[in-house]
Amino acid sequence: MIRSGEEGFYSYSKVATDPILLAIVGGALINLFGISLPAWLASSIDGIGFIALPIILVVLGASLGFYRTDDLKQQKVSMLLFVKVVGFPFAALIVAQYLFSLSAIETQVLVLLCALPTGINVYLLAERYQVARESTASVILGSTTCSLVSLIGWEMVVSRLA
Repeated sequence: MIRSGEEGFYSYSKVATDPILLAIVGGALINLFGISLPAWLASSIDGIGFIALPIILVVLGASLGFYRTDDLKQQKVSMLLFVKVVGFPFAALIVAQYLFSLSAIETQVLVLLCALPTGINVYLLAERYQVARESTASVILGSTTCSLVSLIGWEMVVSRLA
């Protein structure tokens, strides 16, 4: 936000009113309060969702072709991938076990959720605000690829908690 020359309340209000974030918050609130949507609306939203994800993935893949990777960016992306794939789930495991004393099943769910690949919505926000687009796209691609192995590894680790 500051990179784009916007500061203060205006830049924060712009992020707070972003349609992507509003949709996420709205969906979470609907789920939290157990509101059921009319069948026609739920069906329409599902249809949009089924179409949107493949389109976004094509856009992400196409955008990767435009980015140049130098050694510094590769080191940065490698570090971010390590934190996402190993560090974040490990921190969740430690916090769940020793700080909150969660049950085995709660810890397993938390760690596996933290081990999932980075979501595509992160790229949409990076693209919208023109910040760290190359790194974000690379981390999404890398974390998705790494998760094929890392999710199995984390499943093996957390299965021993039972």
